[in-house]
Amino acid sequence: MNRLLLIKITVFVFTFLLIFGTLILAGRVYKNIRHRKVADIVLNQPQGSEIRQITAGNGELYILTSGGDTADRVIVYDAASRKIVSNIVLN
Repeated sequence: MNRLLLIKITVFVFTFLLIFGTLILAGRVYKNIRHRKVADIVLNQPQGSEIRQITAGNGELYILTSGGDTADRVIVYDAASRKIVSNIVLN
């Protein structure tokens, strides 16, 4: 009978630790997702410019913009370095 009690206590403790650990892990994941900040991207385009299309590829964003009293252009933005790689002007 003594061994059975020891096994029951061991199962109870491990079950408690498993549930407690799962709740702690879920809480940390929720906290990280909730406090995630969206990065601001400054494209430095003239007033009146509009984004027509955004395409992603090779870790870069290709942003088609038009308007602003200038020709249509494609802005290549590198997401890793958070910088504009190049501006391609379309005539």
